[in-house]
Amino acid sequence: MGVRIFIPKDRIADFCRRHHIRRLSVFGSALRED
Repeated sequence: MGVRIFIPKDRIADFCRRHHIRRLSVFGSALRED
């Protein structure tokens, strides 16, 4: 089950601005190849 989802950085930045998110962290299995 190695499904990868690509979201352009500009869309992530826009989402964060609209929702007043100052820091977005990705951790755990989201960073690994498994």
